[in-house]
Amino acid sequence: MTYGIIPDEIAIVSSVEQPIYRRWEDMDETDEDENTPEPEREMVVPAFVCEANNPKTLAVAVGCAENSRNYWDPELKQSVKKADPVVKDVRPNLPMKDFRVVQLDIRGNGGRAYKVVTKENYYFDVREDVLLDTMIKVGIRPGGILNGEFIWARVSSSMKIVRIGSALHNKLIQSTEKSKMKKVNARNLVPGTIYSNKREEKHFYLGRVNAVSFNYHQNYQSSRYGYSGTPSVPKYFIYKRELKNAHVWVSCSSYDKTPLADIFNKNKKTYYYVTVSSSHSFIEEHGTFTSDPKKELEDMRRHFEKENGNKTDEASICRNSVLRTMTPSDETFHLAKEFLGLTVTPRPTKAKAA
Repeated sequence: MTYGIIPDEIAIVSSVEQPIYRRWEDMDETDEDENTPEPEREMVVPAFVCEANNPKTLAVAVGCAENSRNYWDPELKQSVKKADPVVKDVRPNLPMKDFRVVQLDIRGNGGRAYKVVTKENYYFDVREDVLLDTMIKVGIRPGGILNGEFIWARVSSSMKIVRIGSALHNKLIQSTEKSKMKKVNARNLVPGTIYSNKREEKHFYLGRVNAVSFNYHQNYQSSRYGYSGTPSVPKYFIYKRELKNAHVWVSCSSYDKTPLADIFNKNKKTYYYVTVSSSHSFIEEHGTFTSDPKKELEDMRRHFEKENGNKTDEASICRNSVLRTMTPSDETFHLAKEFLGLTVTPRPTKAKAA
């Protein structure tokens, strides 16, 4: 499961009341046969849910609600635009029931989304996996009313209705508890140990290092349509950043049951899986790894040096510079000659607000 939590409070941002229509897919408004049934019409209030204490997602919900005030009414055969203010309803995220399925929304590229309304006539999406679980485990009553109780949860970056008691709900309870855990004190991190974060992603900790990052930026001329593809003068610039006493992590997460040792030995040779950072987000320890962390660091550094080859162009020299310069923080740090000849551009400073 992707990471998710059950928030304590939610904000329901609602739009203006508007009609929806239910009709057979093969019978639309162009059919003129007297036997064609009239579409069923119902008035609903489109609404969008987000975490109450998250300003960014609240702004997105407000924008969606504002956009939904403009809609096409097939009965009137015209666009309807309303300027009514959206309504923000902040409330505790308590169990809800008697959601009623009212429509199947057919979207572009073959997309489908079932829609439900609450007793307050709020009109939401219900994800197909949640609806399928509900149909199989607790069923649906006549009138399209879903049995069971539901609660709002954030799964990955999206809010969704989740049936209480479902496997997903039980997993979300666990991840919500983990989200409240404090991260391990940096002074207590032990090299040679496996740790996991709130997303249950496991990483192997190799210890602290000093390193230097050289970031190579190609400089292109701008055009009306973005980058023109023509190099500017200068053609490139290089930023330098020193990392002091930074942490080194190697991802050990996997979708299968491959032994952690095998995953580590594979991932330590790919820069994508190696992270060098001044901070960390790990909350749980999962035992030690039978290896010499300092030797692993040295082997990794040599691997990335060899991978870079003997190339002398600036872009190649800068590539993976952090992994090729990392040195245990308790050892003397020396910068290799190939990096000493780079022309470094000072980072631009942000102007202070008046």
